[in-house]
Amino acid sequence: MVGAAVAVALVVGSPGGSAPAAATAASQATATTTVTATAQTATETSTTETAEEETSTTSSAGPSGEAGAALAVVNEHWQDIAEGRYEAAWEKETESVAGGEENWVRGQEEAGIEKVSYDFALASFSGQHATVRIVKLQTVDRRYGCRNWTGTYGVSKENGQWLISEAHLESHPC
Repeated sequence: MVGAAVAVALVVGSPGGSAPAAATAASQATATTTVTATAQTATETSTTETAEEETSTTSSAGPSGEAGAALAVVNEHWQDIAEGRYEAAWEKETESVAGGEENWVRGQEEAGIEKVSYDFALASFSGQHATVRIVKLQTVDRRYGCRNWTGTYGVSKENGQWLISEAHLESHPC
């Protein structure tokens, strides 16, 4: 079920971090998600301002059911990275994409992601596989500075769980 729009642009400062995994896509994008946040931990509330946190979320109906779950795993992956939860982010990828957990997590921590902004769209869906297109993905980290990412993620259902199974990304300096 592809066809609604949801937007997620997330900006979070976090200690440690690194470059993303990615995928390749078609362009039937009709569903996206957008969140904006700054803080060590982002929450999805309407609008909250405190000395340490500012979060605003905008969303409308997105894909539901399995298609929605496939798109959600990519959003959750980046939410985890933005919040410095690298082990949780690694668990959303197949080992063939991410490699071993210890090395992947260490790479994220060494890069030192400080800011993440993203927007993804469901490009295609067919039962056990989906393609998620990067509408916007920008990272700022201590190792590489500001980078804009393009490409797609392949997401597959394995043992009842949606996982990032392909990452086709290119980065370009901002």
